[in-house]
Amino acid sequence: MKKIMFVAIITFVATLFTSCKKDYTCTCSETISGTATVVGNINIHDSKKNAESKCAQLATSDFGGTGAFVACKLN
Repeated sequence: MKKIMFVAIITFVATLFTSCKKDYTCTCSETISGTATVVGNINIHDSKKNAESKCAQLATSDFGGTGAFVACKLN
């Protein structure tokens, strides 16, 4: 009985530390030459760490030298 309880506790604790996939929303806003701003949302179904990484990859500092900047954050 003690072995079964030990295994059950270990299994429970292990499931607490596994990453589960959830739905996250990445909100991006584009600013062109400091005047126009367009906001878009992208849904990401993944672990929080991967969703943050994917959202950060969508941001650009200067899109093709046009003065357009895209900033994204995970909600």
